[in-house]
Amino acid sequence: MADACTAPGELGSLLCRKGIYSSTLADFRKQKSRGDLDRKPVTAKVPNILTLSDMPGSLAHRSLM
Repeated sequence: MADACTAPGELGSLLCRKGIYSSTLADFRKQKSRGDLDRKPVTAKVPNILTLSDMPGSLAHRSLM
C-alpha cells in the first residue's frame, strides 16, 4: 500500500488512516537499526512435568488388591 503512494501527502494520509504516527515510526526505526527485528523470538523453555506413572515406585506401578 505504501509503495503505491506517489503524490505528495498520500503516504502521510495513509499512515494517519491506519493509526501509525511519527512516534511509532521512530520506535520502529530504532528497533530496526539495533537489529531487534532481525532476531528470532525467544521461546520459553517448558519444564519437564512427570506424571505419576513416570515416577519409580508410584501407585501406578503397584497392583491394587
